[in-house]
Amino acid sequence: MIYINEAGSLVVRGIELTREQGMLGPGGYMTIYDDFIFKKVCEYSFSDISEEIAFIRYLAKGKEFGLNEFISDIVVQVYDNSGIYGESGGLEFRFDFKWDLWKNSWSISEYIELMNDFISDSKYNAAWINEKEEHYHAVTFDIFDVNQTIQFFMDEAVTYLKEIENKILSILHSRVKQDTAVVRLFDFPEHVRVPCEQYLVYFSQFLEELGIEATSDIHHEAGNVLFSVTPASKSTALEQIARALDIYLQLPVHTPPYMQVQTNPREQQLIANIQHLNGQLMLVNALAQSKEEMIQNQRSVIYQQQKFIDATILQKSVVSVDGVDEEREELLGGAVAVTKYEGNGFEINLPNIYREIKKMIGK
Repeated sequence: MIYINEAGSLVVRGIELTREQGMLGPGGYMTIYDDFIFKKVCEYSFSDISEEIAFIRYLAKGKEFGLNEFISDIVVQVYDNSGIYGESGGLEFRFDFKWDLWKNSWSISEYIELMNDFISDSKYNAAWINEKEEHYHAVTFDIFDVNQTIQFFMDEAVTYLKEIENKILSILHSRVKQDTAVVRLFDFPEHVRVPCEQYLVYFSQFLEELGIEATSDIHHEAGNVLFSVTPASKSTALEQIARALDIYLQLPVHTPPYMQVQTNPREQQLIANIQHLNGQLMLVNALAQSKEEMIQNQRSVIYQQQKFIDATILQKSVVSVDGVDEEREELLGGAVAVTKYEGNGFEINLPNIYREIKKMIGK
């Protein structure tokens, strides 16, 4: 139970909270400052919380949950006396946009408008609160089972919010770039972000070898990686760059780890870039596995396999294509054929790879 003891202190999982960890204010308003304590709170169901506690507010940052930095705190409404939630209470994610410090290329008003549209169309029991005069913005979620844990509803809400945020940011950035650039939004796991970004940086060089002059740019937005490619000439079709990028993202998956072939310097550079990425991913996996073994030696093999990250992370992490979700075409197939290396139903012929890709993108 989460309750108030005889001394008037909050007790969570048998832990009597200090003022630094949390406190109870007027009206049963409980505030938590400690992430460990909040995790303990989330292990409970709504029905496990004392009736003396009406709200549980956690002063968090969205980044703690893989969400954007606008989210300032999370409120667990234990029971509803406001009419905002359903009869059983709910969750609320509050936004703090810091209007006076805003530096993004798109406006807060645009973000709010899209959030309202997406949440309104939601099949979840979600609602968008937008009180402009008070600068009060929040997404609320009704709960449907007081016997479920708070963590269960937190997981569902965070997953849904991340999906919505990715769509919104994709749309906003595609508006800014309009028809002048190819834009991709990536949601890389934090521990592999650096090697994946390094591989993206090499894409401009890859295009140059194809005879396409372009500049690329990487920005970090709300925990995601925004990658944009702008051609030097307006006569260059963005579709060519988009197809080249799709192929480029697949190359690390379809290139053998070790090659002894005669290639010219540009193919050797491409192979080196691909092998560097795969080498970094192998290192990340080895470190992660070692850490897991130290923490919990009995962890199942299945779990380890689920955590394994390979070069497909480049494609899996693409949130959207120029602001539009669409089915991804498998571009390599058997068309991109280092000396008849066979693998997964196709061939890679790196000595001829640039010639083959030029054909594929219509260059």
